[in-house]
Amino acid sequence: MVHHYLDYGGGLGDVVTMMVRQGMYEKLLNLDPDDTVEVHLTTGNPFARELFDYHPKASQITVFDHGNMPNGTREEKREWRKGLGLSPNRKNGRVTHPNAQVEFYPADLDKHLIEPYLGKRYVVLSASASRNWKTFPGWLVEKMARECSERGFIPIFVGRSYEPNIEYPEGFEVPVGPVRGEITPPVTATSFVDKLTVPTTAVLVQRACGVISCHSAIKLFALFAGRKLLLLYPDQMKEKVDSGQTVHKWVERHPLCVHTNYDDSDLQGKVDLFFGRLDAAAGDGR
Repeated sequence: MVHHYLDYGGGLGDVVTMMVRQGMYEKLLNLDPDDTVEVHLTTGNPFARELFDYHPKASQITVFDHGNMPNGTREEKREWRKGLGLSPNRKNGRVTHPNAQVEFYPADLDKHLIEPYLGKRYVVLSASASRNWKTFPGWLVEKMARECSERGFIPIFVGRSYEPNIEYPEGFEVPVGPVRGEITPPVTATSFVDKLTVPTTAVLVQRACGVISCHSAIKLFALFAGRKLLLLYPDQMKEKVDSGQTVHKWVERHPLCVHTNYDDSDLQGKVDLFFGRLDAAAGDGR
């Protein structure tokens, strides 16, 4: 019998990245019947826990969702964690699987919603992220949906709306930021916005021909599932992306990723490159 202790924070993308790149996603799938898992989450995304709640070994996993770590100095954050009974710093082990790809599994609750699309030519689109400035402008939403349809792919939008899952202890500064909201997909597209659990969304991504995403967790699910990715971001992020200063800089450098900013004069060229890769993969039977 082995008891595993996991401690994850940040956004949904951070949680799944730590799970996969530290080898824990696969390890959880291979638990012995008597093994148990204790998961502590300090994240503002209330849906991150669905990675564990709907896991095939969920009966062996206990999740403690503490909300997001509040703003403060490094020492204040350490004290906040200690007040929850957590170690001052997370200790989940080293990154042992930097280029890992994994198999995702849907939740029984909603897998029936995606089953009619599996095996068809579709592209998953994630047009909203945790801050409004990351969200696709309306013209780009329409353009990407149109590009998919005209090239013979079903555009399927995903995403979740939520109030950040944050509780602030007395004395901590409360950060100011927008509530996470989702765009309204074009009527010509299929919308699973606010309809799918996290694991079922991951499976939809896993079976897609490709993924078009803003800087949301979906870009990470795409690469962990081995999907080709078109990553689009606002002009204000161009300098950070070009210099490799973004949090997930390895994403932009990944061979499966085509990336550019909205205002790139060669935006259409990057779009054509992405869809050319999808057509080439289809021609190879992949």
